[in-house]
Amino acid sequence: MKKKTGFYIFLFMCMIGLGIAAFFINNDEVKTQSAKNTSSQADISSYIIPSYEYVSSKSQSSETDSSKVQSQKAESEIVESEESVVQTAVAADYFVYPLTGEITKDYSDTQLVFSKTYNDWRTHNGIDIKGSFGENIHAAGDGKISEVYYDELYGNTIVIDHGNGIYIYYCGLDKVDFKAGQTVHANDTIATLGELPFENLDGVHLHLEVKKDGEYINPMDIIS
Repeated sequence: MKKKTGFYIFLFMCMIGLGIAAFFINNDEVKTQSAKNTSSQADISSYIIPSYEYVSSKSQSSETDSSKVQSQKAESEIVESEESVVQTAVAADYFVYPLTGEITKDYSDTQLVFSKTYNDWRTHNGIDIKGSFGENIHAAGDGKISEVYYDELYGNTIVIDHGNGIYIYYCGLDKVDFKAGQTVHANDTIATLGELPFENLDGVHLHLEVKKDGEYINPMDIIS
């Protein structure tokens, strides 16, 4: 009886030992597998996410830089084109008479001349070219329209910037065909002849004045 009891105790202890061993072995396998899974996920995550962000950032940066370069190039070409047009538009190489007709009054500089309209003596800052009401007036040279306005003394007036500091005032107009900012070329029709209030007793004519660097000069000095 004692032998059987000792046998059963020994068998029971062996089973307990096997159970404990199995528990620790299984626990180690679970930990090892969990660590492998965690490591695998970490490797995949660290590989995929940084790679995606890097490619996306590089692509956007490349597209942005390319767009900026193209935009700057386009703006540069536009500016160069505009500057070229302006320089060409206001650089008059020669001047012609804006109206074919008799010069009825010359530029007087500081000398006083008689005014029929005002019945007094005064300077005459331009030349008067005789014409007919409605007759076409032409640009004396290439340029850019600087001003278009009505003056109580000079009537409808066009001022053209002909470059090199030269501005020509076309006074006594009727119908005006151009606006400020537009470019013109020599012999372009810019208006028709009208009335000149402060010289209305001198008949229908174009009053033409020229300023060089802000000072009146004789129009005959530049017109050929």
